[in-house]
Order: sequence, then C-alpha cells, then structure tokens
Amino acid sequence: MSFRPANEQHAIQVAAFAIGLNKPVAWNSVEALIKGPAEWRRSLPAMDLTHVVDVQVNPQSGAPVNRVFRGVEFSHKRPDGSAEWQLSVVGPELKVETTAYTRWNDVWAKAGDILINAAGLIGISEMNNDLRVASLTMVFSDVFFTSDAEPDFGELFSRSCDLLPPAIFQRGPVWHAYTGWFEERPEGNVLNQLNIDVRKGLPEGTLGAMPGDQIAVTVQHNQIYRPGAVLTLQPEEGLNAIENLLLQEIPLMHTYNKYLIRQLLVSGIQNLININVDN
Repeated sequence: MSFRPANEQHAIQVAAFAIGLNKPVAWNSVEALIKGPAEWRRSLPAMDLTHVVDVQVNPQSGAPVNRVFRGVEFSHKRPDGSAEWQLSVVGPELKVETTAYTRWNDVWAKAGDILINAAGLIGISEMNNDLRVASLTMVFSDVFFTSDAEPDFGELFSRSCDLLPPAIFQRGPVWHAYTGWFEERPEGNVLNQLNIDVRKGLPEGTLGAMPGDQIAVTVQHNQIYRPGAVLTLQPEEGLNAIENLLLQEIPLMHTYNKYLIRQLLVSGIQNLININVDN
C-alpha cells in the first residue's frame, strides 16, 4: 500500500469550526476582545491584527467596491511561528482552527469553549446591533501522501463510492474532484462540500520535512449548517440557544464526516487512520 496518512494515528491536517454572522463584527467589539479579560483565552496567548477585503460590484455603475474589515487572531504558536490553535474574529465570522488534531472529544471541547466565550463577549458588546447567527461550519481536511510517480488511486479510494467520478482512477497522478449536496434538518439544512485535490508537492500548511516531489491527496469536507430559526448573540437567552445548537449540530457533523470518510476510503486505509474508533 503506497499511500500513508499525514499523521501516525489519523490523516487530519486541519480542523476548523466557525460561527457565521449576518453582518461583520464591529471594530469596537474586536477591541473589546483585545482589551478585555484574558482568562478565556489563556491557551491562545499570541495576538495579531488582521483584515479581509470584501469586493462587491456596484449594481448601478458596475464598478467594484472594496470594503476592508479589520479583525484579530489569537493563537498558540509553534517555535517556527505556525499556529497550533487559532481563533480569528474578522468580518462576519468567528473561526477556531487547529493543525494539532488529537482526539475528537478533546478537540471539540476546547474549540467549542473558545467559540462560546468569544461569542458571549461579542454579544455583550453588540447588544443593540441585531447580530444574528447565519451559519455554523465544520471543516475537516485529511491528507495522504505517496511517493509513487503513477499511483493506483484504487489503493486509497473505494471504486464503488458513488461520490467519486470513475474517471479519477484513469486520470493520472494530478487531478481535482468536487461535489456538493444538501441535508435537511428539522430546523434548517446542511450544505456539504467535498473537495479532493491531488497534486505534486506539499499542500499548504504541511508540517515537517517531506520530499517535495511526492504526491499529496487532500480530502476536504465542509459542512455548513444554516438554521431556520432566528438566533441572536444577545446575552443569556440568545447565547444559551447558540451553545445548545453548537452542542447539537457539530457532533452530528463529526459523525457524518466519519461516515463519509468510510465511504470514500478502502478498508486498509480506514484501519491506518483509526476511523472506526468511537471518538
């Protein structure tokens, strides 16, 4: 078997969890996070200012209009400066991302705690701004490597999986496949996006010294939950509802991600990455 996972016990290179909002977080709320008590982010001691540029087209003139949103990133960094854990608050999104995945229960407990604390502080700062939850997102990126110049992708992916186009098994060493679908929930729906990227060299964010001429296979599964009910960031009642929704939906997304990975991969690779372990 020529394919190997990015880590000894699993293939997860990046895991991310986010709360999407109906409008950008105001700069004074970002400042409140920066200047406020640091107890809630003791595990994220580093701080960097950041920004995103939102490009929209003026419907009357057709000219592009740029909006710049300032934000902040709190992180725990490795000696090389890369972030093991990071919270970014910029534009209409609060996102926790880790490149140091261990076990699901530990990772989600930490990520959920960071998200809820950050949302609570922003909710207090924006009490009169009608800030609402537009989405909850979970992203998992699994990475596999091979040194074979012409790998047999049937050693990694199941030929019977109907989410994979049959052509990928004859397309050569470099290709990309994408598909998406919706799942209905009692209150809202989940957009699933599956991206599989196969290229030579190392994918962005890869750690460690590995040959640059190898082939990297990145399997990225995005799940975006859009609630049917109105959820505000108002203190107490609103935040309790958001916390309950996070604790309900994100574990469901994790379970579905594991189900999807089982459908995609052959049994030998499943065993290598311990996909059948409960947590």
